[in-house]
Amino acid sequence: MPRNSHTAPAVPGIDLDFRPTSYWADNDPVSAIVQNIKGQNRRQMARDFMADGMDQVLGPIDEHYVQDTLQPVDVQQLGRLHPRFYGGEYLPDYRAGEVEIARVVQATSTQDVFTVRARRVSPGGRFYYRVEDEYDTNFVPGIRSSRTPLSFAQLVHLIDNVSSDECELAGEGLVVGWITCSLDNGQDVTDLRSFISVEGAVFEQLGAYYDVRATAVLDEWEAALRGDDDDDHDDGEDADDEGDDDHGDDGGQDYAPLPTPAPSAEVHYSVH
Repeated sequence: MPRNSHTAPAVPGIDLDFRPTSYWADNDPVSAIVQNIKGQNRRQMARDFMADGMDQVLGPIDEHYVQDTLQPVDVQQLGRLHPRFYGGEYLPDYRAGEVEIARVVQATSTQDVFTVRARRVSPGGRFYYRVEDEYDTNFVPGIRSSRTPLSFAQLVHLIDNVSSDECELAGEGLVVGWITCSLDNGQDVTDLRSFISVEGAVFEQLGAYYDVRATAVLDEWEAALRGDDDDDHDDGEDADDEGDDDHGDDGGQDYAPLPTPAPSAEVHYSVH
């Protein structure tokens, strides 16, 4: 495979060539406020509160609860309401100039969160990427740096090629990898259908994209199980941004179109 290639399976209705001009969601005031809030429930509450116009009725949301990071005592107080309020609150603090560009949320009892972050050390310099969870796991992103913001396909490549020596990802990254490992470990298909959700900040279609891919994996697994049942019954990285082939052969997988209205084994570590 060419050294500059970053493949991503195509999904109908998703523009894999989309590339934001900036990682900061400045065009949408609500997204700008919630983008770096670590707590998953807090960011959803803030988003719902402002999107539903409740700030116009009840006044501005308490700034204390839209801070990127809460004090430990405040986290504990929220956790007493429900353990899911812990989700995301124990992610590492943001470094100077760092912004979240994607997150993967697992519907565990405490709502485990994985964050994909970008940081530009100097004006006009490279973006550097890191992937973190709430347990100090050492992750290596599929792309470590780039000169410009990633395209949609490149972000997918980064997520699909995340690796770690400390947890099993089946060589398929944070979303498909976790699903595959869970299936291999006997997790029920039905439970996994709503187990993982993805958010993309300025990549607004990222959640829909991974919904389609996760559904395809689970449908295929379920079909294979039905086939087994029938059989049993019968028997008794560096690369350049310019010229990238961001998306290509997806291994023959056909994905269903998004509802209306709606990788290569080689790991590339940076994008020039």
